[in-house]
Amino acid sequence: MNMLARRGPWVANRERMSLTDAEKKIKKMDKERADFHKRYFAKDPNEPSHYDIILNVETLPLDQAVNVIVGTYKERFGDLKGAAI
Repeated sequence: MNMLARRGPWVANRERMSLTDAEKKIKKMDKERADFHKRYFAKDPNEPSHYDIILNVETLPLDQAVNVIVGTYKERFGDLKGAAI
């Protein structure tokens, strides 16, 4: 299932709109977000190499996602003492 198919029903429900309108809104917002990144940062937000971690929180429980993030932070920067979290 593609991301639009997953996000569409959620946005339609949250915004109380039809699925067709929700999908149009998602496409518009995604384009605006990508254009912003390209304009101000000269980066393609869809390029995976621009990210340290990509997590699918639809399939990963929140506590496990937190553990992955904290563990990655510790490996990269050391202990969390004094971190602004």
